[in-house]
Amino acid sequence: MTDPPQTLEYTPAEDLPWLIEDWPGVSASFGLAAHEVDAWHLALAGQGRPWLVIRRVFKIAPMWGDGCSADDIKKWSWPELSKLLGVPEAHLRNDLAAAVEFWSRARQSESLQAQIAKLKSTTDGDGSVKQLDGLPQFQIHQEFTDDQIAAILTPFRFNSIRSASDRLYVANRILELRNLLEDKQTRESARTLIVMELNMASHESALHAHKLRLETLQRGTEISESQSKEILKLGDAITTTEKALTQLSTTYRTAASELGSDEIEAGEQRRVAIGTISHLVEAHRQYYADGSKTLIDGMFTADEIVWLTTPLTIRPAQYRADVVLRVNEAMIPENLWGKDYKPTVIQREACRRLLKLAQLLAEEIQPPVIPEIDADTASGDDDDAPVSDDPAPAPDSPGIVLPDYVPPEPRHDEPCMALG
Repeated sequence: MTDPPQTLEYTPAEDLPWLIEDWPGVSASFGLAAHEVDAWHLALAGQGRPWLVIRRVFKIAPMWGDGCSADDIKKWSWPELSKLLGVPEAHLRNDLAAAVEFWSRARQSESLQAQIAKLKSTTDGDGSVKQLDGLPQFQIHQEFTDDQIAAILTPFRFNSIRSASDRLYVANRILELRNLLEDKQTRESARTLIVMELNMASHESALHAHKLRLETLQRGTEISESQSKEILKLGDAITTTEKALTQLSTTYRTAASELGSDEIEAGEQRRVAIGTISHLVEAHRQYYADGSKTLIDGMFTADEIVWLTTPLTIRPAQYRADVVLRVNEAMIPENLWGKDYKPTVIQREACRRLLKLAQLLAEEIQPPVIPEIDADTASGDDDDAPVSDDPAPAPDSPGIVLPDYVPPEPRHDEPCMALG
């Protein structure tokens, strides 16, 4: 039995990823399952002070963007929150209780139930997306259970890491660098690389928090003396953090190069690329499996040709066999790449005859009746009768008569793709 995840990432309707750092607390308070989080967010977000209480108590915030502030990354106690908002603690707890009751009622609505059912059908219960249509899924990092992650981290002294996302990241990095970690000569150096990666991520998070706080202070119209001092300190902190991050990045690149991890990571990138190509090949095969996407004349599918050869009362048939012939002829490699390519006289004449033939056939085919468009159509008992694909010609129809073939004179000034 694996322990539930301590954090949960999700993406509500605005397509900006959010993070719940105290997922067990949220789940227990609201009786919430992972597949319900999106609907829960949409139901409660923007509900004034109750939503702010929820965000501060359970540390819920967007992972980046304008909606994320320095206050979001702080752990708030009830007394601190009460002092910040100037509201008695009991009122804030009542706000949370009211939000729980509101969600309990809202989740029973039919529209929300339908939304939750749809979300559940596309997830595996823990919020992860299911595989679609049996196609192979490709991603940079593999997913593991908490027990599997612990088994991977413990031998290399990484089990003290608390963040769920960091634990998953380190587990994958251990597998990617396992050849170096299993070698006694390179084990500690490889482990140091992973530690430096975590440190760089920590510096980046701190830098992001400093900049957000600085932006918050600078938005005010009037800056107090204490805020001015804080702005100066934040500026120094940003400079120091950027310098430390640059130095650490340089040290990391040097260490990685000396250890040869670049070649190992290149192999991992090839693995991901091969998985991606396999996915695309399988998707391509399924796309064309039933034949509906086959270009039966080299340019159009069967459905498209049926549509293009069907005349309507508002327009004639649109199919141009001469254009198809010219395109297919021009796409032959020796013609496509031949800078002096020109169609021959007999090819041009064949295209003219195909165009004439298509025009004559279009005149013989009666267009189907569209009552919504053809206002003058008389209504009768046979309005719903199917229209024959091959209507019988009228008795007085002269039929189709093609003129005798006469070789045309060469036209040296005719453009390559002239059609008429």
